[in-house]
Amino acid sequence: MKFILDAHIPPSLCDIFKRNGYKAMHTMNLPHKNESSDKEICKAAKKQGLIVITKDSDFYYSHLLLNEPEKLLLLKTGNISTQKLKSVFLKYLPEITKAFKTHNLIELHKDCLIY
Repeated sequence: MKFILDAHIPPSLCDIFKRNGYKAMHTMNLPHKNESSDKEICKAAKKQGLIVITKDSDFYYSHLLLNEPEKLLLLKTGNISTQKLKSVFLKYLPEITKAFKTHNLIELHKDCLIY
């Protein structure tokens, strides 16, 4: 499983995925870095088979209307510290990866997953 983290997600979160055997990149790795448009991010996700991780509701609506991106993890954790966000991901990562085998849209909250 491979992930791409949107601009407003801390790049250090990629390490959690990599340490757990998954591939992850940040929009900083795209040609236009954090200035990459949603369309560019969706194109990269489709081409490389990446699951988009974002807080941006524009991706949610694009996913529902156009199925772009094909797989989306929408963060609904609110404004929390990077350390707290990392601990939420560590807690739910096994369930997230299992859920993406049968679902294309998952919401991650501080205390639950919705899919």
